[in-house]
Amino acid sequence: MANVITCLQIAGLVVPQKFDIWRRKGVQLALQSLNSMALPREKSVDLLGNNVLCAIALYASFQLAEFFGTTAHAHKLEEFCNSPIFGFRKPNQLSIFGQNEVQISEKLSKLRVRLSYNELYNQDVFAQLFEIIFLFKI
Repeated sequence: MANVITCLQIAGLVVPQKFDIWRRKGVQLALQSLNSMALPREKSVDLLGNNVLCAIALYASFQLAEFFGTTAHAHKLEEFCNSPIFGFRKPNQLSIFGQNEVQISEKLSKLRVRLSYNELYNQDVFAQLFEIIFLFKI
């Protein structure tokens, strides 16, 4: 989190001091996602997201590698559907961090793969970013 704040400050962005609120929301997201997110026990995990959620998918892939030793790959959702999907194997796990991407999630679920979808839309980009950071640190 310190790295993210530092990078934002270098870019000239001021981060509002709402960390307690964001932490509570991250805990709430973690509790809500217990049913849809599974611990990575498969060969590989592909994490998908668009916009800021693509960066969050990349961050999540680092966390999965660090804590579980899991091979994890982050992709933009639309890019995954154009190419990497063809190399995807059923023992792998697919996780989507979505912003109104339910329709794509439903189409991908027809592949009968381990799929989790987490709706993470928030109009406040800082809130979205830090809530997800707290989600993965819990």
